[in-house]
Amino acid sequence: MNDVKPRSAKAVIVVILIALCVFTIILVFAKGKSSDSDKTEDKIVPAAASDSSVTESVDSAPQETDTDILLRRLADNGVDVENCEYSEKTKCLKLTVRSQAEGTELSPDFVKAKRLALNTLRYEADDLSIISSMAKVNEVVINSSGVVISDSESDIMELPDFPECTSLIRNRAATPKIDKLEASIKEIIAEDVDVKLNVSSSAAGSTLHLTLDYPARDDETINENIALIMREIDIYNQKDPAVHQVELTVNCSDELLVYMYADLVYRDFSWWQTPDMETRWTEF
Repeated sequence: MNDVKPRSAKAVIVVILIALCVFTIILVFAKGKSSDSDKTEDKIVPAAASDSSVTESVDSAPQETDTDILLRRLADNGVDVENCEYSEKTKCLKLTVRSQAEGTELSPDFVKAKRLALNTLRYEADDLSIISSMAKVNEVVINSSGVVISDSESDIMELPDFPECTSLIRNRAATPKIDKLEASIKEIIAEDVDVKLNVSSSAAGSTLHLTLDYPARDDETINENIALIMREIDIYNQKDPAVHQVELTVNCSDELLVYMYADLVYRDFSWWQTPDMETRWTEF
């Protein structure tokens, strides 16, 4: 019996030691887990901070100004603008437009560029504050070398005091009857003149695209025909206000003689004619 007790005591001691070892292992394991969790959190925090800084950078990015938006719209419409400035003091918008001209004379490309620029300002930018408050436009044209070849200033938003102008601007969605117009124009010019006519629509309204190809050059006849055609279009608009703009091209044996792009709402006419043409359509 005395021999049994010591053995039992030793067994108890062994069990206690084993329990202590197991407990110690559990503590170490638990601590390791906690340490791994802390490391994971340390890795997440910089990423979150990085995301925050990106958000701040986006939020603090400069917003487009009216001038930036206008430049983009002009470029989208094919206008090659060198510079655009707006003066709050004078309420004047200054546009510097590049032309393909090499010398000091305006070229046909500028006639179209000017019309596209005016169309953008009048019909596609009225949501911009600089346009709604604008009093005038200073239009500067530079040639391919950067030399100024034209510098003019005008109030492009002033609507002429003609009943047909008011009717046209109220009927910007109207489309002219091509057949009727073509018949009227062909009555004016000689039968041997090739006539091409079509209509397109835009924010500016309906544009009549008219091309005349003459078999022989007679400057007086050509310019008289142009004057008669423009009057015929005015007569048509008095009855049916639907031709808002006219793009006219006059050729002779593949030579460009006259290029015009007119806005009949604001009654402004821009045209180019070959330098050796002695007469102008406005003389008839």
